Amino acid sequence: MKGKLNLKKKIALGFLVFLLLGAAAIYTYAVRYFTEHFYKGSRINGVDCSYKTVPEVKRSIDKEIDKYFLTIKTMSGEEVIKAPHIMLDYVDDNKVDELLAEQRPLLWFLSFGNDKSVEMAANTTYDKESIDNILNSLACFDERKVTKPVDAYIKEREDGFEIIPEVVGNELDYEKVKALVIDAIDNGKTEISLVDEECYLKPNLYQDNTELIAKCESLNKIAATHITYNFGADRKEVVAWPIIKTWITKDGNGDYVKDDNGIYDVNKNLVAECIKGLASKYDTYAKEREFKTSFGTTVTLPRANYGWQVAQEQMTEDLFAAIIANEVSEKDAIYSQTAISYHNTDIGGTYVEISIKSQRMWCYKDGKLMVDTPIVTGNISKEWDTPKGGIWPIAWKTSPHTLRGEVGADGKPEYEVPVTYWMPFNRGIGIHDMPTRSEFGGDIYLTSGSRGCINTPYNAAKSIYGIVSKGTPVVVY
Repeated sequence: MKGKLNLKKKIALGFLVFLLLGAAAIYTYAVRYFTEHFYKGSRINGVDCSYKTVPEVKRSIDKEIDKYFLTIKTMSGEEVIKAPHIMLDYVDDNKVDELLAEQRPLLWFLSFGNDKSVEMAANTTYDKESIDNILNSLACFDERKVTKPVDAYIKEREDGFEIIPEVVGNELDYEKVKALVIDAIDNGKTEISLVDEECYLKPNLYQDNTELIAKCESLNKIAATHITYNFGADRKEVVAWPIIKTWITKDGNGDYVKDDNGIYDVNKNLVAECIKGLASKYDTYAKEREFKTSFGTTVTLPRANYGWQVAQEQMTEDLFAAIIANEVSEKDAIYSQTAISYHNTDIGGTYVEISIKSQRMWCYKDGKLMVDTPIVTGNISKEWDTPKGGIWPIAWKTSPHTLRGEVGADGKPEYEVPVTYWMPFNRGIGIHDMPTRSEFGGDIYLTSGSRGCINTPYNAAKSIYGIVSKGTPVVVY
C-alpha cells in the first residue's frame, strides 16, 4: 500500500517538473523572441508593429512614407502635397532600434492587453528647394484667383459720406505658409489649416472701427450744412456742401483737415470771397440804374444814395459761424444799406418822383398815382440847384417845422421860415409847403427858385406827408 502511494507522488512530481520545464522553455523562448520583435499591439507613427522585427518595421515605415501626403485646408477647399512631389524618403536614424530596446522582454507577459502606440517623427529627407515651386503651383497662390485685402474707407458722395466695407480677400502670407508647410513635413503632420493658423492677410481697417465711424459721422454733419440766404423778390442763394468742401483745407492724402479744436479748417478768406461775389451780384446801392418816368420815358439815374448793399464783413462772419455750427437754416441776407423794395429799381410802388425840367412832382402809393403837382426847385441863377439824377430816401418827417438858415456872426439864423410839413431826403434838402409862395411850376426856379428844397403847394404837401414815411424813395431827375 505504501509503495503505491510513493509511485503516485513520483508521477505527480514528474508531471509538475515537466510543466515547469515547459513553462520555462516557453518563457525563455518569448524572452528571446521579444528581444527581437515588438509586442503585440505596438504602433509606431500609426504603423502596426505587432510581432515585427526592426527591419520589418523600418520597411513598413518606408512604405508609409511613400504614401505620405500633406492636406492643406484653405478658405475655398483643400490642396495636397504628396511625398513624390518633394522626393520624400525615410532615413534610418536608429529610433526604431531604440524603441525596441526600450521594451522589457523579461516582462513580456505583461504586454498582453496593453497596446502601446508611439508617435515617432520619422527621420526623412526631401527636396526643400522644390517647396517654392510646389507652393506656387497651388490654386491658393494663383494670382488670377487671389483677391487682396482692402481696408474699409470713407467714400464721398454728392450729398455726403459713407463707409465702404473692407474686403477680406484671400491673399496668403507666402512666407508664413511656407514655414508652416516645412514644419508639417519635418514633423510628419498630415494636415494643416491655413485659416486656423491665420495665414491669410487681413485688412488693417474694418468698417466697425470706432474712429472711422466717428470720422464719417463728423463729415456727414458738415456735409449736411445747408444755408439759404434770401435776397428778396424770391432770389435765394444756397451755400451747401458742393461749395463748402472747396473751402476746407486738405492734407497730402486728400483728407479734410481739422484744427486743434477738432473743427474743420474752413478758409475764411474763401468764405469772404463768396460773400463778395454775392454782393457784386445783388448790391444796388450807389449804382447807376434806369427809371421809367411818369411821362413814359426812361431816364438814367447815375446817382443813387439808395438801394441794397450787403454788409460783407458781418455776413462773412455769419456764414462762417453757420458752417462751423453745421447749420441747416434759411435766413435773410444782411445789409448795411437797405431800400424800400426789391422791385421797380428798388423803389417799389410807393415813391415820390420829381422832374426838375418840368417842375412837376408825382406821389404814388402802392403803384397808384395819388398826387400830381407843380413845384419850385432850387434857384438856378444863384447856383442853388436841386441835386438830380439819383434816388434818396426820406430821412424823417415832422409837422410843423421851422426852416432855419446858417447862423451868422450875430448868432441869428440867416432866415427862419415856418412850414407845416417837412420831409427831408438829401441832407438839408426836402419837400415842404411854402406859405410865402403863391405860384408854382413854370420857369420860376430859374431866377426865383428855392435854396434847393422842393417848394410844394400846401394841399399837395399835406397829401404827400400822409403817404410817405422814413425810407420812402424820392427820385429826382
